[in-house]
Amino acid sequence: MRFMMLMIPEGYETAQPDDGARISFAGGKAKIAHGPFRETKEALGGYWMIRVKSKDEAISWASRVPVNDGSIVEVRQVFEMEEFPEDVRAAAGDFPERMKEAQR
Repeated sequence: MRFMMLMIPEGYETAQPDDGARISFAGGKAKIAHGPFRETKEALGGYWMIRVKSKDEAISWASRVPVNDGSIVEVRQVFEMEEFPEDVRAAAGDFPERMKEAQR
């Protein structure tokens, strides 16, 4: 099983504006907004990808992350395409293969 641990540090809401990009979707179309984003109330300070045997083991790892008081580490499971039902994989078509090609 793979899990992503998301770091949300205390005080990050007062950090410099995030100079990233956000992609929102409406009507089947992607809309891209480029940062900085000044109104972020909860920002992501970093993340880790871990491979463990269970959610409990992922939580155990997250509980040992060195953070300041008030910080949060959120744990979310990441699913592999082969873990989805056949109808979902069929709907995705060749998207996973195109993503692999794009990452090369």
